Amino acid sequence: MANIDELKTLAEQGDSDAQYELGEFYENEKNISEACKWFEIAAEQNHTDSQFKLGFFCRWGDEDFPSDIEKGRFWLTQAAEQGHSKAQFHLGNLCNEEQRFDEAAKWFEKSARRNEERAMFRFALLNEAGLFQEHNVRTAVEYYIKLSETPYNNRDAMVNLGVLYCNGEKIERDAAKGKKLIERCKPFRELEAYDCYRIGALYCTGEINPDKEPTADDLTLGSELLDIAIQDGLVGYHPGNIDVAKQLREVAMKRKAALIEMNDNLQKAQAIAQEIAVDAAIKENCDTVESALRELEKTMYNDSFSESNVRQDLQNRKSLEMLQEAQRRNIESSPDWMLEMAGVSRSSAYSRSNSMSLYEKKNFYQESFDEWKKLLELAKTRLNEMQREYPKNSHTPPLIQRCEKGLSRVNSLLGIVRSF
Repeated sequence: MANIDELKTLAEQGDSDAQYELGEFYENEKNISEACKWFEIAAEQNHTDSQFKLGFFCRWGDEDFPSDIEKGRFWLTQAAEQGHSKAQFHLGNLCNEEQRFDEAAKWFEKSARRNEERAMFRFALLNEAGLFQEHNVRTAVEYYIKLSETPYNNRDAMVNLGVLYCNGEKIERDAAKGKKLIERCKPFRELEAYDCYRIGALYCTGEINPDKEPTADDLTLGSELLDIAIQDGLVGYHPGNIDVAKQLREVAMKRKAALIEMNDNLQKAQAIAQEIAVDAAIKENCDTVESALRELEKTMYNDSFSESNVRQDLQNRKSLEMLQEAQRRNIESSPDWMLEMAGVSRSSAYSRSNSMSLYEKKNFYQESFDEWKKLLELAKTRLNEMQREYPKNSHTPPLIQRCEKGLSRVNSLLGIVRSF
């Protein structure tokens, strides 16, 4: 900007650009009356930006500059007809307030085509609400989509488009798209009351996730958003919506309470069912172990493997081997003719017993008892694991006792074998 004195000189000489810049200078100094004097001088020379500024301040007024709506309309129209996008937007707003929606839509559309963000949103709103003759909800969707993308990221547009997709009243329902758009608007508490009301209603009614019932978290969030809307008192700028919001919140809180109770009951039922299933699985495993134990015990507790019989068997074999050794020595020291008279040969004397030797019998017992011990220890280990994992079960303790009893018997038998 030029030096203020130079600017005044140029402005007084009729330079419209200098007149506009001088008006901006006074605007920045909060001297709206003086600013508008220079804006008007430039506007009368068809300076478009000055026409917009003058129309804007005449429309809204200021502390030292009273509003003049008709004068504002005149100058906004002058600028708008020359393609000034902001003038087109504000002229559309003026028509919208006067409920001349067809005229408002005309100016909003012109401004929207020049990428004026506010005009795009207002034009989309009019199309969505069907407030002018040539409205089209698809046009609203197109502008909402554009505003939802970079560089705009317009949260209001995202909310409106998300709600349209979720409720499916005016366009084909696509709840996944709607939810994605709405969640981009977080934190919700920063939104306007009406948006909190609409989003809260989606969460409370389940329209945010139409394929499943609302969760307790959905109902909580929905109720909180409805509370914000109710407290604000401007739910859709319509008093009746406050009553609707209160009813929705009350229903949501009741559903939440019922859902929590149902979930508690479900969790208890699931816990019982899981306990039954675990018990059945333990019983099945224990039945398998018990079956193996039964087969093993048939052999272990057979009379032939009693402690007294094993000890007697080994003692007999030891005595037999001692007798055989004595006989062998006698035979070796006797002449052949004496053996012939007695009807005994040396070879037959050495093999009078066709049963196992003491050494072979000890190995047989040792291998058998070791195998039993291995099986019993394996069964006991598995049973103890199940007992630690599910200590309340009633199937493992008696089987553990049977294993311990069997191991005690096996260890005693092994002690007898090792003593020979």
